[in-house]
Amino acid sequence: MQARESGDRTAGINGGVQDRLVRYPSKPTLELSAGMPAHQALRKIHLSLLRAILHNQEGVLGSRDPEFLHDFRVGVRRARSALTQVKGVFPAAEAKGAKVALSSMTRVTGEARDLDVFLEKLEAYESGLPQRIRKELIPLKELARRRRRVQQPVLSEALGAASWAAAVDRWETFLLSGNDPQSLPKKGRRPLGAVAAKRIRKAYRRVAARESLDGLEIEVLHRLRIDCKKLRYLLEFFRSLYPGREAASLIKRLKSLQGVLGDIHDLAVHREMARSIWTEIRPRPGSSMPLDLLERRLGKLHVRAHEATEGKFQRFRAHATPW
Repeated sequence: MQARESGDRTAGINGGVQDRLVRYPSKPTLELSAGMPAHQALRKIHLSLLRAILHNQEGVLGSRDPEFLHDFRVGVRRARSALTQVKGVFPAAEAKGAKVALSSMTRVTGEARDLDVFLEKLEAYESGLPQRIRKELIPLKELARRRRRVQQPVLSEALGAASWAAAVDRWETFLLSGNDPQSLPKKGRRPLGAVAAKRIRKAYRRVAARESLDGLEIEVLHRLRIDCKKLRYLLEFFRSLYPGREAASLIKRLKSLQGVLGDIHDLAVHREMARSIWTEIRPRPGSSMPLDLLERRLGKLHVRAHEATEGKFQRFRAHATPW
């Protein structure tokens, strides 16, 4: 697999060997102009994301730092979002091939990342429990770590698969091809400013449509969290089109709302994960006090996070938009 910079077919997209295990941000910071064709801007965005994906892939395979997998998945999610949120810019066949490969990679890396987050946050969850109970929860952590080790060969196999390498190469070749604009969809030839503003407005209305979050079920909040991610990615892709303070402040409020919605989701996932692991440790009926106390702790954190959502949501909705 040989990926290259846009405009320079000799420059390696992964960089030198010495750089490969340095974390690489998955948020593109590109200077785009409102008058440039949409396909040209999206090519730049996707090439930047491809650089991040491939660089962090090296970290997933060659480092024990779980943040490489996090950054890899963020890059994959952003690339999928750029394809699905700004449709009709590239030929359908090319876009579909990339989306299928990215979706598959999201699925295959999900369990490993869930375990990474669970192990990372378990320390904070335990902080409010008695020391005796924390000791009794050590087997839970050990089994979670074993489950995570089992996932590493799964990641290695997926990232080393010929199908993934071929999909990446096809996508990169298209992005660097410099197609005749007349062969591209009409939307791809339109000015970026109009395309971006229309898509951002639609994504914003989807998030801000509700008047309140009070009483919403966790499944509804989870869907709202996904919508927040999609809007945030769009705002960050096209950040250079909105240089004023309004956009930066809106992104900040959106990240704050997305963060607390993420906490609610993680707490629900981690409660189920703790139960599953504990059942494997203690398959026969017996004392479940450590698990009961951990679940009670997670319940308190859930209530706290849920109480914070309404204020953060209203502050987001009240903010002026720059488009």
